[in-house]
Amino acid sequence: MPSARVKKAAKSAGKKAPSKSTTKTEEELGEDVENSEENGVEENGDDNGVEEVTEGIKKMTSKVGEDKPGDNGRSCTGVLASHPQSRDVHIDSFTLLYHGHDLLVDARLELNHGRRYGLLGPNGCGKSTMLKAIAERDIPVPAHFDMYLLDREIAASDMTALEAVMEVDKEKARLEAEAEELAGMEMTDEIEHRLNDVYERLDQLDSDTVEARAASILHGLGFTGEMQRMKTREFSGGWRM
Repeated sequence: MPSARVKKAAKSAGKKAPSKSTTKTEEELGEDVENSEENGVEENGDDNGVEEVTEGIKKMTSKVGEDKPGDNGRSCTGVLASHPQSRDVHIDSFTLLYHGHDLLVDARLELNHGRRYGLLGPNGCGKSTMLKAIAERDIPVPAHFDMYLLDREIAASDMTALEAVMEVDKEKARLEAEAEELAGMEMTDEIEHRLNDVYERLDQLDSDTVEARAASILHGLGFTGEMQRMKTREFSGGWRM
């Protein structure tokens, strides 16, 4: 029979020390995780499409709240209630929304010839938005009405008040500059045809009467003949507006 000493030695031999091959440090475990992630990307090619999907979501969410080209955030409807040839403008069911917010709902707009109107209301209530909607004909204003929207004061310069109003007609100024440029070029059939088109359009805009129309507008705003010849820098901010 084995002695007590032999039994004790056999018992001690049966206890195995921790094996290095089965126990790993935290650093080694971290390396294994990184390696497995890298291998996963390589094996799957595009990380199972997660990165591509993520980029797609970013692009879609980045477009939320952005206005489309030419989109001013304004939505407007209305029905012309006055006669199309009338000198008055009556609009029924006038509804105006700005970025989804109701500014006017089923209102009635009346602009009668010979009268002047003022808009009163707190900042942000939609005064400027309504004027822009009218000026840009978001509602059915008859074509025989000429509309000019001045939404900011004219710059203080050596330009007279009359010249400042005349310069507002950007299309006329552009066409006159183009006509002058074309007239100085060697005349060809193409240039002659374009020059005729420009002159025809200028006639449609009544370019010869633009100064008289500008003077009439200023007179209606309370500018005397002397004031119309004053330089804009000589006016206060209120008059430049």
